[in-house]
Amino acid sequence: MILDSKQKQAVFAFYNAFQKAKKIRKAVDAIKKSILDTQTFVSQFDEGRIIDPKADWSMSDEDFILYQLDLANQLLEKGISTPEQYEGGYCPALVAEAEQIEAFKRALFLVQPDMTPDILMRITAKNPALRFELEEAFLLLAEELLAEQN
Repeated sequence: MILDSKQKQAVFAFYNAFQKAKKIRKAVDAIKKSILDTQTFVSQFDEGRIIDPKADWSMSDEDFILYQLDLANQLLEKGISTPEQYEGGYCPALVAEAEQIEAFKRALFLVQPDMTPDILMRITAKNPALRFELEEAFLLLAEELLAEQN
């Protein structure tokens, strides 16, 4: 596949957004895990101690506020979050993942001009895993392009 410079830039922008989102997600999850390892939060449904960040939704509202406050402060201290994100209550991992999705769509629509947002939505509604397969293909393409440059 021969790409023009604009298409290559879009593929690289997606690749960089993917790497950034991956790094931020890892950092956020590590902080969440650390908080859960050092403090005791209990599920309001089964009263078991929450040790997995993916179960943080089961905390009481009061515990969740304390948990989120600690998380936000640590994200700010470590430079992972900005005061604007903190003020807006935005998770930097979710922000980065949303940016990754937008970068992917820009790259896809530039590389495959026949692929419109409507077509992509209809295709992925029938096969949600397809988006991830397409993203993986773009990551491989970016790595190939990077290898060519070196």
